[in-house]
Amino acid sequence: MIREAVLKDLKDILRIFNYNIKNTTAVYHYDERSPEEMRHWFDLKIQQGFPVIVEEMEGEVVGFATFGTYRPFRGFDKTVEHSIYVDAEYRGRGIGKKLLFALMDLAKEKRFHIMVAYIDSENAVSLKIHENAGFFYCGKIKEAGYKFEKFLDLVIMQYFLE
Repeated sequence: MIREAVLKDLKDILRIFNYNIKNTTAVYHYDERSPEEMRHWFDLKIQQGFPVIVEEMEGEVVGFATFGTYRPFRGFDKTVEHSIYVDAEYRGRGIGKKLLFALMDLAKEKRFHIMVAYIDSENAVSLKIHENAGFFYCGKIKEAGYKFEKFLDLVIMQYFLE
């Protein structure tokens, strides 16, 4: 079941996000987030009118997603960038796809024009999910990131919401 996140979900959101920081290139952060940092992030999303949604299975949050400001300039007000994270034990069950489509619907409701995805080039599953959802390839930034002792390429994809 996909639903809006509430404060009690932050513990699971933090667990999922920190797992991805420590173990994947889905996010290029090095340092795990604290509960206080996640609370600040959540409060800011709500304050700015951006969604934070979760996939709940049998009472447990197994994935979360959000979108927010693409660039902090007025000329980009109609473009959003999104993030989706799924608990490692629940990958391969279509949760990321469901969260992506839910985000796309929310962005359309809010009358945004474009949704942008920045995806590590080795994340074949995410690239395929986005392609199947109608996102198209815009380009690649070679060696944009560095994690796990190697340079990482970042793929840019976009989707027209209108």
